[in-house]
Amino acid sequence: MMETEAQVRLVVAAGATLLDESTPEWFDTVDLNRLDMESPYDSVLGQLYENFVTGLKFLGLHTRDIMERQWYGFAIIDYKGYWYDDLTREWVSVIEKRRAKAQNQRPAN
Repeated sequence: MMETEAQVRLVVAAGATLLDESTPEWFDTVDLNRLDMESPYDSVLGQLYENFVTGLKFLGLHTRDIMERQWYGFAIIDYKGYWYDDLTREWVSVIEKRRAKAQNQRPAN
């Protein structure tokens, strides 16, 4: 695995964990066909909380916290060797895995 792929996985995993703690089953709400991490409205936070900035406020994140953790995979502050398309792909992967896991854990009707 390339170093940048590992970085993307790390920051997105941190963001997903943060969402798990604040917004259970958040992954069921995100429309993967609309998902675009560069968009303030179609990003994960945009879809969950109406827009990116509202999402940050809901999560209690401040600029200092975010810069230290590279925005938890929610945005790119300065170039780190990966782009928004990389973040979007990783978020799609994480969401698909969480949906599959949740589906397997739900009781059958």
